[in-house]
Amino acid sequence: MVKKAKVLLNQINIWYFILGIVAVIVTGFCSGLPTIDGNQTVSIIEVLVKHYEEIRLQNTWLDAFYAVVYGWFILLLPVIIGISVLPLFCDEIRSRNYQMQIVRVGFKKYINQHFLTSFLEGFFLMVVALGLLALIVGQIFPWVHDYGGLMVVVDEEPGKQEMVQSLLKEIFWFALLGGMMAVFSSILVALTRNIYIVLSLPFLINYICRRPLMRANNYTLIILTIIFYLLGYYIWYIKYRRLAL
Repeated sequence: MVKKAKVLLNQINIWYFILGIVAVIVTGFCSGLPTIDGNQTVSIIEVLVKHYEEIRLQNTWLDAFYAVVYGWFILLLPVIIGISVLPLFCDEIRSRNYQMQIVRVGFKKYINQHFLTSFLEGFFLMVVALGLLALIVGQIFPWVHDYGGLMVVVDEEPGKQEMVQSLLKEIFWFALLGGMMAVFSSILVALTRNIYIVLSLPFLINYICRRPLMRANNYTLIILTIIFYLLGYYIWYIKYRRLAL
């Protein structure tokens, strides 16, 4: 078990992983928060730099988190995941090192390791990055809304435990989404070694399908991940079956 874990960790570049975390946080800080009238948005950076205290108090940290993950972030997610997961995979194919590995460990084990590594890296990248982002916005925004005496009709404020539970559910959903996107992107490596195509095609598909994708539940994402794995395994086998024999 320990040996398998070491093999998986060796396929992860820690610098690409950190780059993905930084990309998530930077994208989040550039996402827009709604103002009280709802007619415009301002980024978290603007709230901090321009000292928009009213906007800061009118949004809880959970409001800010939701605004972050459902803004530019969800559109750029395939690119963020791809940059963190795929460069080493593409280099391995380009340098033909994969041929020796397939011959040494076998086709099935080689493919399963890569798809599992891609899923785990995409999954834990979202867990770590969104967890850190939640901690940061939690230090900036309050736990309850403060409208400064304005007569605003709002629903009952959720409790702290309820807010944390909502956050954890959201992070888990995005972690499954990140893992699924990593598996899908790994399929494309069998078709092309061009990293730009591997990054841009999932972005385009995500842009077209983002609305139904945002309505998908955890089970749907798990099923899609399994389907993409089976499809990817078949494509990889067709492309490199001569080494699998």
